[in-house]
Amino acid sequence: MASVLGAAVAGSKKTKMMYSAGLNTRVTERYLDQLLQSGLLSCNDLAKTYFLTQKGSEFLRLFSEYEVALKDVFARRMILDDFIESCEPPSVPGLQDAPTNNQLIDSVDLTAKRDSQTVIVPPTTV
Repeated sequence: MASVLGAAVAGSKKTKMMYSAGLNTRVTERYLDQLLQSGLLSCNDLAKTYFLTQKGSEFLRLFSEYEVALKDVFARRMILDDFIESCEPPSVPGLQDAPTNNQLIDSVDLTAKRDSQTVIVPPTTV
């Protein structure tokens, strides 16, 4: 919708807006109806030209700020992901011999029965 609004900044016909936003006719019609109803666009019926309203202009400004902030968030996320991937796990004495979570789960016998109740049998110690 922001691309449709952007095309209407200086006044545009429906076809120009549709092509600049890369939309088909049906989607463009639906967007234009929503934008007109929300007061973000106005239409000169005689010239069949759409214009951005003050409210639409404010929306585009806020949307642009949002896009910049979102790009910043993604960039920071990539930096954090790279940092995490580059870190080596800390060396803790004895940790190499400790069983992993999957080994612990695999060693639990859930099928042992006592008095018609399932009993969780703890893993054997090594």
